[in-house]
Amino acid sequence: MRIFSNVVGTVCRLCTFSAATAIFSLATLIVVEIIARGVFNNSLLIVEEVAGYLVSASIFWALAPTFRNGAMIKLTILTDHIKSEHSKVIEILMSLLAITLISFWAKYVLRSMITFYDRETTSNGVIPFHLWIPELFSLIGIIALILVLAEKIFENLKNIKNGDGHGA
Repeated sequence: MRIFSNVVGTVCRLCTFSAATAIFSLATLIVVEIIARGVFNNSLLIVEEVAGYLVSASIFWALAPTFRNGAMIKLTILTDHIKSEHSKVIEILMSLLAITLISFWAKYVLRSMITFYDRETTSNGVIPFHLWIPELFSLIGIIALILVLAEKIFENLKNIKNGDGHGA
């Protein structure tokens, strides 16, 4: 369990770093575009498209660390009014449901990514970006979220087994 938790922690740190890098790249790209337009009366012509990819990537990469750190909004209307050990069972069931739904989502993102790759589909912008790359970034974030949810299930199972209703 500790090894899995360490792996998930490493994945979350990588996702956090990647999301921060995407945001930094986005800000840098916008500043360069402003300077190019204001000083040189010219444009990079790719800012809108690349900005969309960077925003999407940063959102997907931030999902897992946000959930793991407890910063994601959770509805606790049910678990607030029942015993701690029962709330752990409900959290396990909800996490399993979330993994199931997110796995279907991952399946469709993977299918879309493979289709884009096989057909060599590119964007219609000035620079033709391969569209499987943004899909890959999304898929990485989705898989990281599945890993964090699995870790949450294991933690709750461990807490139930140990009789500790106060754990993560």
